[in-house]
Amino acid sequence: TRFGMPVTFRQLVQEYATPNLLAQAIRETQPQRAARPQPAPAAPAPMVQTGHERSELRVLPGQREMWRLAEVSLEASCADNESFCVRLGGTVDVAMLRRAITHLPVMHEALRGHFSTDGQLFEVSAEPTIAIEEVDLSTLASHEREIALDRLCDTEGRTFFPLKTGPLSRVVIVRLADQETAILLSAHHSVCDGWSLDNLLEDLGKIYTAMASGQPLPATPPGVGAFHQWRSGREARIRSALEHWRRTLAGAPQTV
Repeated sequence: TRFGMPVTFRQLVQEYATPNLLAQAIRETQPQRAARPQPAPAAPAPMVQTGHERSELRVLPGQREMWRLAEVSLEASCADNESFCVRLGGTVDVAMLRRAITHLPVMHEALRGHFSTDGQLFEVSAEPTIAIEEVDLSTLASHEREIALDRLCDTEGRTFFPLKTGPLSRVVIVRLADQETAILLSAHHSVCDGWSLDNLLEDLGKIYTAMASGQPLPATPPGVGAFHQWRSGREARIRSALEHWRRTLAGAPQTV
């Protein structure tokens, strides 16, 4: 903290792995301090937005592990299922809700992806596709309806996704009563984690509201290709940082 900028050990190893990077960070936190010019560090790969085009990307390490798990058995692959259930009160226009759901893979290109037949590539289709199913439980008694909904949620969590063909996401629209609807949103972890499910549900609400009110649809966020590009650059910077400290600390005592 000598320069008024606290630095953790993790930051020192991963973000400020060289003196130039650390000096740059200090200058940015103290712009009024005269500093000797230093070579600027390489900028991280930008999170650029891509169009709706077919693309092939090298699978990330985490995706490779998911592929290997699926090769063991379909049941094992279900361990990577992400599922979420949300209840809606009031009148729901199911036709418009289906349209809104169909727009999700247009907005999020990761939902258009699947693995190649050998598992080495992650292929993003230009055609937005998502599996949608409708289930009516409104004729059941209240307690039977809750049991049926729980069973449906459990089934969704144990139903495998076709990794080689896709789609790797699906939605079940459940009619519970005249003024109550449930949405079951499921996706394979290779295209959507638990945190992303919350974002998808939030975006679904925004899309539905925009369609219902005739407003412009939400902007499309950066795609999976941009994320792969950013992630690859990040991993390269971490490897470079680790190599720098291995060289710097070579021959250092094992204990201090």
